[in-house]
Amino acid sequence: MNAALARPEFLLLLFVLGFSPLAFGTVEPWSRAIAASAAVAGLALALRRRSRAGTLLLYATPGAVPLLLFLAFLLVQTAPLPPALVRVLSPAAHARWSAALGAVGPLPWLTLSLDPLATLREFVRFCACGALYLLTVQLLARRERLHAVAIVLPLFAATLSFAAIVQHLAAPLRLLFFRPAPWQYPFGPFVNRNHYANLMAMLTPVLLGIFLGRSTRAGPRGLRARCVELLARRESSVRLLTGFAALLAAASLLISLSRGATIALAAALLVFGGLLGARRLGRGRAVSAALFGGALAVFVGWFGWGKVAERFADLRLNPDIVDTMRAALWRDTLRMSADFPLFGSGVGSFERLYPAYRSVPGPLGFAHAHNDYLELLAGGGAFGLGLALWFIAAVLLRSARSCSRRHGSFPATLAAGSIAGCVAFLVHGGSDFSLAIGANALYFFFLLGLSVAASHAPGPEAAAETHLERRRLPPGVAQIAAAFAVIVVLASAADLTARAAAEIARERERRSDPLLPTPATVTRLVVLASRCQPLDAAYPAALSRIALRDGKPDEALRFTKSALRRMPLDASALMQLGTLLAARGDAEPARRTFAAAVAADPASAPNREHFGAWLLSRGDQAAALAQLREVLALDPQ
Repeated sequence: MNAALARPEFLLLLFVLGFSPLAFGTVEPWSRAIAASAAVAGLALALRRRSRAGTLLLYATPGAVPLLLFLAFLLVQTAPLPPALVRVLSPAAHARWSAALGAVGPLPWLTLSLDPLATLREFVRFCACGALYLLTVQLLARRERLHAVAIVLPLFAATLSFAAIVQHLAAPLRLLFFRPAPWQYPFGPFVNRNHYANLMAMLTPVLLGIFLGRSTRAGPRGLRARCVELLARRESSVRLLTGFAALLAAASLLISLSRGATIALAAALLVFGGLLGARRLGRGRAVSAALFGGALAVFVGWFGWGKVAERFADLRLNPDIVDTMRAALWRDTLRMSADFPLFGSGVGSFERLYPAYRSVPGPLGFAHAHNDYLELLAGGGAFGLGLALWFIAAVLLRSARSCSRRHGSFPATLAAGSIAGCVAFLVHGGSDFSLAIGANALYFFFLLGLSVAASHAPGPEAAAETHLERRRLPPGVAQIAAAFAVIVVLASAADLTARAAAEIARERERRSDPLLPTPATVTRLVVLASRCQPLDAAYPAALSRIALRDGKPDEALRFTKSALRRMPLDASALMQLGTLLAARGDAEPARRTFAAAVAADPASAPNREHFGAWLLSRGDQAAALAQLREVLALDPQ
């Protein structure tokens, strides 16, 4: 094996690409921790290897400035700031903090994010994505690595697509054939078929670019001679297998019946065709593309094009699917964005904040806005969304311009496919939360890096490895990256330990007698969880409930305040604080806290009922009746 292909940083890159889809889409804490650790460790190793003689030599990476500014912005959202400064920068955030903590004393330093831990986790996740982008550009600038990825990627995509189709036919409610799916529409290793289809919408243009870009030497002109050559020559066989991989990926997408991904793939193929048409890459490749389209039509026809047509017909027959659900959700998100216009409510805070704005009826909860741009606007404000769009535009425009100047057919078609794959992700993000799916976000950043590396790759006759320029950086950058990788690994391990301890505590508490004091083992496990993850509000909230159950109201009050300092949007913690304040006789602070709890989740009938009962006990019948009428409207039973 070539030494460049056996480098640990390159192997880590391949590991992330293979692991993230197979780990059920990398949406669970354990899989996100592994993927993030591998990505930042790979970048740290690559930077360390490139540090020589007191300097760090790197290839110039488009979009590095807006990417670093975006990551710095996430850190600013989680940094404690003086209350007066928060009031100026984000009046709505200051109002939320005041509603949660103003009734129990002076405000401490506050964060712009209303869910600081979620924003910090998003910071780590986007750092992993950014690290994968930088790592891809640095590693695939070498020709042999670029060609190795062009072999590994079709093999992996073909295997994954074939397994997903077989699983859909044989075990449609399983993930990877062995794990029961928690959702009724899984596909492949993904819980949601739309997220699997989004990955294939990104990969199909890339695989098609590899298929069309692999040139074959001029050979016999007769049909029989060409068929013999196709089966005899290794290059022709590899090209045929690559085309079959693209066919499987596209077919599995259509079989998944994802409307959004189908539209995204169509848009990506239009962009791909436009890029290739502008380069005039020859009639032979146009014929190959036409044959690919015909083979796809026949292949999907075996499973029935009627099912695909029925999925789109559902939108016409059931307009409420869009109007009542998605459109209402987007309107709510826009109202949320209007309250936090510049700096947002904190990237990752949507799930906690949305109940205060919800108008969508029904029992379903929403963790995301089903629109990446609106959710990023709500969480990051105009500033955060602007930085993200600046980064994406800087990379894609630079890649497209460079692609138009390349003369090598393989790098050009690979770059065109990568750009089209990114377009598929961006189009699908307008109707789904693709950016929140770990595997899809990582692949998007990988394709951004692949588009840069391929578009700057010279033709096969050139002596240079890449047209990317070299940049000199201080060697301390490599040391910072290594330290950050260690921090990510340790923090991820501590967070997973806290989650495991809390889960064991919950299980033991369920088995205990509620009339007796809390078992000491449960308390110790929750304390361990709070020490391993001191930023999670769930653990002091749990300690508060334990203290209240054990007859320690002062300790319960202290833990409840601690929970709200970490996350002021927890309606249950606010209700508990109001109850404790009411028990102490602090009527006005209790009223304000109860009102804040109701405002945090207006659709919660039990919270309104509790508030109304307390108002009745205070003799405020008008306000109590107003709350109780809302309770009857929310829950007529």
